[in-house]
Amino acid sequence: MWKKLVSCTCALMCACLIPTVSFAADGTPVLSGESEACALTKIYYYQPLSDGGSGNYSIRSDSVYCTVTERITDDGGDCYRVADSTPLSDTSLFRRKSEINIGANYVRQISATDRENENATGSNFCLKLTKDYSGQDTVIEFQNTYTALQDATLQVYSAANPKDLREMTIRKGAQFTAVSRISLNDRTTSVSNYPVETLKDARGTK
Repeated sequence: MWKKLVSCTCALMCACLIPTVSFAADGTPVLSGESEACALTKIYYYQPLSDGGSGNYSIRSDSVYCTVTERITDDGGDCYRVADSTPLSDTSLFRRKSEINIGANYVRQISATDRENENATGSNFCLKLTKDYSGQDTVIEFQNTYTALQDATLQVYSAANPKDLREMTIRKGAQFTAVSRISLNDRTTSVSNYPVETLKDARGTK
């Protein structure tokens, strides 16, 4: 009789605990391992023959400016879109590594930039092209891998519900990679396709 009572009590306790744990995990997305997902990437300016310093020499080559909205898959396999990328530029929170996967012969340098554009929530990057690029249609794929240097929090939107704003916890040591792909063609490399105010802001800068 006593054994039956203990068994029933344990079963009841487990039944009460399971829903609580599931609710907490569902309401608070966490990344403690690694994630790789395609980012939403948009070119917002193309600057022909911009200057770029290299040692004692000044190199003139075309530059592409784009905004990147990162996506992260949490430990449970659910995908989220970063609502505000500002914390990713904080070097006390994250370490960033940039790599070119496709079209490396056309890219001389990739760097983060704080240049303003119409999408202030995403990360901004400048890709300085090599002289091998001369206007031909091509695809460039690059990725940014972020490593959390301490526990951090990001504002994210659920992929299942774009209006569902949540806080995602990124554990110290966790890594997520945002893969971006852009197409260079007659449309994306024509300065006439970009707002005049954007062109004015970009001229005369390096």
